[in-house]
Amino acid sequence: MRKKSNQPDIQRVIELQELLLAFHAVDRKVFIPPSIDKAENDIAHSFSLAMLAWFLSPHFPNLDVGRMVQLCLAHDIVEVYAGDTFSYDGQAASSQKERESQALARLEEEWADFPGLINAIKEYETLQSEEAKFVYALDKLQPAIMDYLNEGRIWRKLNITFAKFIAEKEKKIPVSPEIYDYYQQLLAILKENLHLFPQDQKLERVR
Repeated sequence: MRKKSNQPDIQRVIELQELLLAFHAVDRKVFIPPSIDKAENDIAHSFSLAMLAWFLSPHFPNLDVGRMVQLCLAHDIVEVYAGDTFSYDGQAASSQKERESQALARLEEEWADFPGLINAIKEYETLQSEEAKFVYALDKLQPAIMDYLNEGRIWRKLNITFAKFIAEKEKKIPVSPEIYDYYQQLLAILKENLHLFPQDQKLERVR
């Protein structure tokens, strides 16, 4: 079987695997239950997100499941060059857009022959489709589920109070009504388990 003139050769396939290995090396500030020592990496996170989107997709037939899976797999690839940004780290968050913009420009240059990847990243970052909004909100819900399964160890370790948690999630998850409903359900569970969070000293003084 003859290779088409624009078909990637084996060296290019190897280079993509190298990119994925670099992606695998990006650790997040989310940990694998029940440990607080073994961090979730970007590959594991992206796979989890894709599985969750696939599982939920039959209940939202207006959304393209194939597109959502692609968005899940692509959404954090910029972190190969930009690094992971912990949403509760104000200093890191302030430079996130610039770092990720530079990372995307580099990916666009290095992977011009993978336009689907670049387009998916741009679609996700600009929230230009309902699928992108769904995946964006799901991306904010999944870490909360992981931290809940880890019995709040990270919330307490990093002093993320329930008020801080809500303030951060409410800025992002409402972009998708479908996922916001799941967030509200999770919130009801968390309200019954406030011991998972560190005590809010301001509230304690008010009491």
